[in-house]
Amino acid sequence: MSVKPWLGAMGKPTGWEYGKTDDAPNVTLELEHVYGYRAQAVRQNVVWIDKKTVLYFSAGVGIVHNVETNTQKFFRGHTDDILCLAYHPGRRIAVTGEKGRYPSIHVWDVDTCEELAKIAGFHSRGVCSVAFSLDGGKVASVGLDDNHSIAVYDWARGNLLASEEGDTARILDVQFNMTAEADSNNDFITVGLKHIKFWTVTSGGTLEQKKGLLGNLGERQAFLNSASTSQYTIVGTQNGEMYLFKGRKLAKVVAAHQKSIYAIKGYGDSVVTGGKDGYVSRWDMNTFEKTGSVNLNKVEDPAVLKHTTNYVRAVDCLSKDEIVVGTLTSSIYKVKFSTSSIQPLMQAHYGNLDARRFHGELWGIASAPNGQRFVSAGEDNTLRIWDCEQRKMVSMVQLDGPAQCVTWSPCGQYMAVGLHTGSVVFLDKDAEEIKAVTKCRRRVQSVRFSPSSKLVAVGSADNVIHIYDVESDFKFKGKLKGHSSVILKMDFSADEKYLQTCSQSYELLFFNLEEMKQHTRSRELKDTEWATFTSILGWDVQGIWPKYSDGSDVNAVTRSRDKKLLATAED
Repeated sequence: MSVKPWLGAMGKPTGWEYGKTDDAPNVTLELEHVYGYRAQAVRQNVVWIDKKTVLYFSAGVGIVHNVETNTQKFFRGHTDDILCLAYHPGRRIAVTGEKGRYPSIHVWDVDTCEELAKIAGFHSRGVCSVAFSLDGGKVASVGLDDNHSIAVYDWARGNLLASEEGDTARILDVQFNMTAEADSNNDFITVGLKHIKFWTVTSGGTLEQKKGLLGNLGERQAFLNSASTSQYTIVGTQNGEMYLFKGRKLAKVVAAHQKSIYAIKGYGDSVVTGGKDGYVSRWDMNTFEKTGSVNLNKVEDPAVLKHTTNYVRAVDCLSKDEIVVGTLTSSIYKVKFSTSSIQPLMQAHYGNLDARRFHGELWGIASAPNGQRFVSAGEDNTLRIWDCEQRKMVSMVQLDGPAQCVTWSPCGQYMAVGLHTGSVVFLDKDAEEIKAVTKCRRRVQSVRFSPSSKLVAVGSADNVIHIYDVESDFKFKGKLKGHSSVILKMDFSADEKYLQTCSQSYELLFFNLEEMKQHTRSRELKDTEWATFTSILGWDVQGIWPKYSDGSDVNAVTRSRDKKLLATAED
């Protein structure tokens, strides 16, 4: 940052000694639990490891989740978001691929979460699909470069065995061919946008490719995924049909779903499919009859179903009767066909359902003052309360729009959530709405209760701060002006006489709450005790900025209640 307008607002506290606090604190951070599952722009990324263990990922973390104890182990070898996942046919080993300019592929042990191999150097932009051969010795991968390049590795030795350009059209899935007539250690299939190719790794270290033959039975479209039984290679299509191939020739078409097939998994002579219509179905590949079907829309919130069906993004089989399903709403379910039962294993925030492709972000999070629960609010139009000890969601409330921020009052009785619509919603500790107010002309960016919980400050993208009186039924008290851009963070002084605020244009301002106006002699407040410290600018947080950092590098900061530690969240 070449311009630092906040420097003039800072004053050295009385008695400050340079160098006294230069040492890093003698503490470490340990990841305890991930309350999320990536369901956007991915496929087939949930795996049954055994009856009590499910494998999936979120952000850059591979997650091994014991669903009986609701505890997790983590693989954290990735440096960017994970995009794909496959599981070894015979050993408790996973392979994951990531996005990034120079992405890497990691093979790791799901019991110890230790890395067994790291593969890099061939792909660029990202690795969107990976697969193990039948013997588990080879890994095939697809890249996100312009030619969607294909690579096959001997992962244990780290050797690139063969590579080839895939297609200029997007390739969505790679799977080794497990039919009886194929060499399941060297033959594989890729599918994508008007793309079906059958590949063989030759003894000479090349990739031989042949197009799938549709004949008069099929039509060119988006082919979304593939799986195998002993008889057929099965491809899921955009129009909801299964294409069954003998060799590379299309032999039969089965109408499976009313909308696109987004997930498919072979199990013996059966195949399980999951669709955009929200159904999971089981099929007998000898008779081509449906032998089971469950509607996942039944367990979804009706408010969500106004926007979309509960898309199925991933399926895997524990047995012929029991499967695990990942859905668009970042939920993971255990489904039993014989009883049509649906058991939630994990539920979390998801994308903005109003947005194209349902991408969205989660910005609002705050802990209850007793530390036993926390609240989150996101662009999926939901507010959720979580139990820290049980590590699960205990309640969810649908909001009238995407949320940007949320806070919990120090007294523990109230919450406030700011929406993109400019509204702020006040709720009690059980998430029952008390009052909703719309004063801001743009989205609410920040909310903060005073130490006594008697006042609430609401900062918005219209550069204005609104103050509300909690004891007078959240009555509007007045406005504070002075910022030239979006209000990012706010902190009350311990005596509630002042408010410290920072903005997107790196302004650090102070306001007198008794006079309801800006306090321009900011250095007079150098010894003021602040009840919280969330400002990314100020005397107390100068050390959080790397030497050549951009002003957007640090997204959030908070101070511990004993005032000894600072925690930051960075890009």
